[in-house]
Amino acid sequence: MSKVKTKQAKVKLYPKYRRHFREKKTRSSRGADKHPSYVVGEGDRVFAVFAITHDNKKGSGHSNHPLAVNPNKNDRGQAYIRKQMDIRPKESLGKRILVFLHLSKKDDEYVDGRILKALVNNPNLIPPPDVKKLKPWKPPEPGKPKQERESRKTKGKRK
Repeated sequence: MSKVKTKQAKVKLYPKYRRHFREKKTRSSRGADKHPSYVVGEGDRVFAVFAITHDNKKGSGHSNHPLAVNPNKNDRGQAYIRKQMDIRPKESLGKRILVFLHLSKKDDEYVDGRILKALVNNPNLIPPPDVKKLKPWKPPEPGKPKQERESRKTKGKRK
């Protein structure tokens, strides 16, 4: 098996309906770990992915973007998505698609903006057929308050 040159690989990006999650296999001092990755494109021997993590920073000073909703419904912790798209060999990701993980509409809009930025910076990316529908992501305005949610105790009770 020869090494894949991921920087020079041509990658065709998926339209929104084809994006999915797969497990990324990693090795650590505890043994083998598996982390979800959001697959947004595919080449001959590579995938274009955004990594999902529980850490708010990547290395020193590179912050990850917090997700509005954790893709895993059973996990109550805050989830983050890496801001940079990675090109990874297909061998580093699992063969099964994780159908129980879903990205919210708001988070998918953020991914659209990151894809548009990657298309400008990387000439080896082939845009998806729905590229005209993709919109750049805009952060929420600082002056607007977040929508208030009902607490669990008062939810559904009459006043």
